[in-house]
Amino acid sequence: LMRSYWAYAQLRAEQGRFGEAAQNLAKLQSVAQKALPEMTILISRMIWVAIAGNNIDRAFLLASMPGCDQATLKYLQAEFRPIPWEKASLRRSLITEYVALANTVAGIRGSRIYSESMSEPEATIVDWFFRLSYQPNRTARDHRLILDRKIASLASIPPGDRDASGFLAEYVHRPQGRNAAGWML
Repeated sequence: LMRSYWAYAQLRAEQGRFGEAAQNLAKLQSVAQKALPEMTILISRMIWVAIAGNNIDRAFLLASMPGCDQATLKYLQAEFRPIPWEKASLRRSLITEYVALANTVAGIRGSRIYSESMSEPEATIVDWFFRLSYQPNRTARDHRLILDRKIASLASIPPGDRDASGFLAEYVHRPQGRNAAGWML
């Protein structure tokens, strides 16, 4: 849908109808700016940030085209206000990811994890391995530690997650044997 809007705006700009192209891009930008604060799932938020960024790029290209009049430039300036850092931040999405994983971890505790096609002895071995090597509290705590570092890195502009990446690399290369099943999550 977004590409259709961008293609239509490009077509109108090529026809010399810059005002219509700008209005088309402004509609899309308005939707993106309204959607950004509501997105709590990480992938959805990243998609809307990318849409807003691409839309801003298209508006810049439109403003840079020879023949773009002053009225269109003023309209673009009014409609394409900077997106506040809080709206584009991934902080809320990372908190949502943590809560979702914590609920998943809590739900796994009492469930059976083997396939129905396994024989009874195989299922028993898998079930015992999982029960002995899975610590839900440890899994949730490790995930929280990683996300805490990522959330803290979002406070700086531009964000950098060197601390979180270093912790995650250390965690991946030195798993806790007692929590092998949690490490695989």
